[in-house]
Amino acid sequence: MVAGLTIGKSAPSLVDALRAMEFGKGSQVNIPIAVLIWLMIIPMMMKVDFGAIREVGKKPRELLVTLFVNWLVKPFSMAIYQPAVSAVHGVDPNFLFVATSQGLLGQ
Repeated sequence: MVAGLTIGKSAPSLVDALRAMEFGKGSQVNIPIAVLIWLMIIPMMMKVDFGAIREVGKKPRELLVTLFVNWLVKPFSMAIYQPAVSAVHGVDPNFLFVATSQGLLGQ
């Protein structure tokens, strides 16, 4: 996020060029973001033991912790985080959180 903010402040034309790279006009699917997400996810997918998925039901604790964090903790922490970011950067509070990952708050 810090890198995105720094790039957004120091090279706004670069951010505009990156933002313009979409899978079709108006699709709102950004190619650089899609590529970076896949680069982040593929190593984890390669290490998945698909045979062990059948064993998940025998030890549900890990799955329940993951579900709890992803569906209860994170949404509320982001709801608390958004007004703080909006206030510091003078951004409309309704602005999407995707802006932090794309460096849009730096403009």
